Amino acid sequence: MKVCRTCRTPKPLDAFRKAKNGALGVAAHCKECVKAVTPEQVRAREAEAGVIDKPCGGCGEVKEIEAFGIAHGKRRSRCNPCLAGDALLRRRAAPEKAKEIWQRSARKNRNMRLAAGRTHYAENRAYYASKNAQWARDNAAANRARRARYRARKLGAPGSHTREEWKELRDRYGRCLRCGATGVHLEPDHVVPLSKGGSDSIENLQPLCRSCNSSKGDKVADYREDRDGPGDNLSSEAPAAS
Repeated sequence: MKVCRTCRTPKPLDAFRKAKNGALGVAAHCKECVKAVTPEQVRAREAEAGVIDKPCGGCGEVKEIEAFGIAHGKRRSRCNPCLAGDALLRRRAAPEKAKEIWQRSARKNRNMRLAAGRTHYAENRAYYASKNAQWARDNAAANRARRARYRARKLGAPGSHTREEWKELRDRYGRCLRCGATGVHLEPDHVVPLSKGGSDSIENLQPLCRSCNSSKGDKVADYREDRDGPGDNLSSEAPAAS
């Protein structure tokens, strides 16, 4: 048993953090009392005492107080860059162990991390919307491929294809297979639409211009060169493109 210096309550040794230089090998303050000290309280104490900087126990440089993190109710003895450097060296020396530690922490704090991520996104929704829109404008082809993959996953379609496979197929034909137009933007069309159980593999794709893709709608129509004729006469009232 040991008496906590803060709450003055006798507690078992496992209620204290381990400390090499502490009495009985543990810290003077119990875990519960240390956890109750918020970063705001630490900063308030520093402001009251006029503390604006401190020497780093790692690099030895005197740095602004905010260069040191707060843990266990007080400032760390080493600055953030020194701690980051040490962590990087440990990861490089034992990558598998570092990965195991990270995964264990991620599992243990999953709900907390998810909640923090949702809060951050909600507070910065406009920023991320602008950033995503700019990426979509700068990477139009990649964005279309991303949306197609998402739709395929959503519909549970079997099969898949890569961007490289689609580019090879598009360049091999070099034209819209329905109207024959060249020099226009070509979109991947599913011969058998995903909504009718078609696969998302490259064997079920054909290049069509935007107009023909829209006109085809959710019809099953194969315009590839190994088929006879230009394809079915499709209704202008066909549903949206596949």
